[in-house]
Amino acid sequence: MSTKPNLLVDRMKLLLSTGNGADVHFAFGEGDQQQQKELLSAHKTILMAASDVFETMFRFDAQNAATKHNANGKGRKKIRFNWSFNWNGRKKRQSKTVGQSVVLYSEVPSPILITDIDADAFNAMLGFIYADDLSALNRDNVISVLYAARKYNIPALVDACSDFPVTKLRNVFLSLAQAHSIREEAFALRCLLYIDQNADKLFKSDGFIQIDQKTLCELLDRDQLMVKDEISLWHTAIRWADAQCRQNGHECFGENRRAALGPALYKIRFPLMPEEQFTDQIVPTGVLTGDEVAGVFDHFRAEKNRAQPEADVQYPLQFAAQRRSSYVDPNKTNGTFILKIEKFSEFAQEKNGTKRSSEIMFIRGIPWQIMAIKEADDDLYFYIQCSDDRTDSKWKCPYSVTYQIDAQNKGNEHFVFGTGGHIGTNFECRSCRHRHGFWYLMSEYNDWYNRAEDTLTLRADVLIGEPYKDTKN
Repeated sequence: MSTKPNLLVDRMKLLLSTGNGADVHFAFGEGDQQQQKELLSAHKTILMAASDVFETMFRFDAQNAATKHNANGKGRKKIRFNWSFNWNGRKKRQSKTVGQSVVLYSEVPSPILITDIDADAFNAMLGFIYADDLSALNRDNVISVLYAARKYNIPALVDACSDFPVTKLRNVFLSLAQAHSIREEAFALRCLLYIDQNADKLFKSDGFIQIDQKTLCELLDRDQLMVKDEISLWHTAIRWADAQCRQNGHECFGENRRAALGPALYKIRFPLMPEEQFTDQIVPTGVLTGDEVAGVFDHFRAEKNRAQPEADVQYPLQFAAQRRSSYVDPNKTNGTFILKIEKFSEFAQEKNGTKRSSEIMFIRGIPWQIMAIKEADDDLYFYIQCSDDRTDSKWKCPYSVTYQIDAQNKGNEHFVFGTGGHIGTNFECRSCRHRHGFWYLMSEYNDWYNRAEDTLTLRADVLIGEPYKDTKN
């Protein structure tokens, strides 16, 4: 009775796990290949079917091998061999002919050394290639797997990694830095959005202390941080600076804190604090210089005397005074989005599934954005999307949206279209999509496409109703 798996997917998994018939091997890490302890085996044909990168790589190897064989192997007899393995990087081939014993040695291709991807992430990629298996994709390796999927051009795996729930990441700050390092800015933006929404909680976590100064600057500079006031960001920054001081064996006082913060200090918007709060809690720490303190006080005086704002200003203000957008009511019921699609003609030539998105705006306390996605070769879809990563919440809300593409010249008609319905988290509302052909949008007779600047600008007026619990899902 056969013990082999009945299902194709199970047979593929078995083939990968056992390595039966494998003809390519991968080693991981730096240093001499002979010292590598972890090897993964695979089958070239399967890898080539999934990735044009592997296909190009293995075809090049095959061509080189054929050239070498033709140059050195003329006149050799064909012999059937039994294989046995030696751990010296060679295979020992044995065969017996009539009245003669022959022992031959043949070089086995060395394992392909992988230094920029760890074995765990590479194995997760192999699992997907062989069996569409995502079970090895997790909160610790998702960025590494995403990098591998990009490197070897496996679009479906790229999409799976890109859609991995940010809420499940072990350390969203670390994932943010990793996403930046491999230029996955869309994933980094999702991390930033999640941090924006949960800043008060996440800034108190141990993971926040581990971020570098560059990441601290990026976070403190964000307009979208959902914090109750600016003083809370000051305490957050000081907590981080004190951790750096202790790590470097320095005392936690003014000058050392200032040195640790570096340019991040100038991302704190001291002018937004109440004057009494600034006087009582900031000045005594000694982190700011005298001129910096004087500049903030001059700003306070100028704000009180708006009739002559320049009269009392003697020291320049060295900190931003622009209010963060989170201070503007995030629970407003409506908003206007602007999505400017630059290099529109190039966008029309991109592969299906390519997206462009607007800036995120909070309406009803929920983050929204307008999306444009290329599908069906020549079609462009516009739609509204909830960008909330809190996948455990189940809700919907009524909405309406009116889109407008402005005419480029006076007297011509704008392109106006709209829709409405119900939408919620983790809910793809296909009915809210509007489809238009690229050729139609770019037609010179319609006057919507700016040919000189190669841009198309979409405005969207969005109204969101009161969210309600979705009891059906």
